[in-house]
Amino acid sequence: MKHQTMIELKCRFETKDPDAVLSTLVDSCGFGATLEAKIEAKPEREEYWAKIYAKTDSEALLFKKKLIQIQTPIFTHFRMRSISSNQWALRWKKGLKNVRILNKLVIQPLWLKYKKRRGEKVIRLDPDMAFGTGHHATTQMCLEWLVQQAHDWKSICDVGCGSGILSIAAAKLGIQEILALDMDPEAILISQKNARLNRVAQKIKFIASPLQKIKSKKGYSAVLANLTALDIKKNWKELEQLTNQNLILAGIEESQVKEFLPWLQSHKNWKILEGKSIGEWHGWLLKKQFKV
Repeated sequence: MKHQTMIELKCRFETKDPDAVLSTLVDSCGFGATLEAKIEAKPEREEYWAKIYAKTDSEALLFKKKLIQIQTPIFTHFRMRSISSNQWALRWKKGLKNVRILNKLVIQPLWLKYKKRRGEKVIRLDPDMAFGTGHHATTQMCLEWLVQQAHDWKSICDVGCGSGILSIAAAKLGIQEILALDMDPEAILISQKNARLNRVAQKIKFIASPLQKIKSKKGYSAVLANLTALDIKKNWKELEQLTNQNLILAGIEESQVKEFLPWLQSHKNWKILEGKSIGEWHGWLLKKQFKV
């Protein structure tokens, strides 16, 4: 693993709803944070604590700054300490649950049990150190659009594939040709492992490369870009070249919408079909427009 140590940021919160706290942490800290909400009860009183695992001291301090600004719930009593990657992995896995998407897809962490229901597609996943467990709001947006649109799409390009969750979902939903890209070679290895685990590896082509270096500019039915606003803008030309049909853009924080949405609307050759928002996160499904 690249990161031999992690930074554990622990803080106290004033609510008895740990699920709501976990959602607040995801919305506030976003990418790069692996999150766990934990209740610690004492005989004389109840104490409620949340934990965030960051890669560096500066990242943990940034998360602390964001949490201090939240009014509900109120986070206090911040503590930071370094822990090993193995300690982090064990603590992190305890905080994950199965995730259901529109009663069609279920994301099942490898170490949890799940009894499949009729008509469901189950993705067994071991994200390891890569982003993508199905818990983050923007991942859920992309999965919902995949469920709703897969019957019309023959091929997709998954930009920033992380754990491979979106590419695997696409394969499970019947999409026949899938290109999964990520700049991090470690993420590609994890994605490949998860694809083999779900028996869809033969449907997915994995490439570890920056988007600018992809030589094939094939017209995919859809491009999924679960990226930051800055990365979407920086790679807009390349994203457009990969598809002449549909774009899914996610990963946009609430604070960025006021500036990002007008920029997006200025591209008159793309029509916004639908927007989604979960907590502080936003995404859009776009359709290419052609002049008559």
